[in-house]
Amino acid sequence: MPQFHFAHNQKPCIDISTFAQVLQAAFTRVAGMLAAAQAAPIQALAYPFADVTTALRQFSHARHVGKIVTRLPPAAEPPSGEQVMPISDPSGTFRM
Repeated sequence: MPQFHFAHNQKPCIDISTFAQVLQAAFTRVAGMLAAAQAAPIQALAYPFADVTTALRQFSHARHVGKIVTRLPPAAEPPSGEQVMPISDPSGTFRM
């Protein structure tokens, strides 16, 4: 990928005019590697929310590879007539 340096900043910067092409080439390469079984998706350890202490303990050891996920229990139905404001997207991922 072409890079250049600003005079006042010595960190390399990406040439934005070629960024889309480079990104497309990278995604195409990764997709081909996944299809040919030359690469595998990142592993994830999933824990029920009741075992969040176990998940945090695993995270604190810093020896895991991939994601550590806690799964929330299904939302309970609100009593009839009550409106509930969601506090988060239930399909979202929470990072620790």
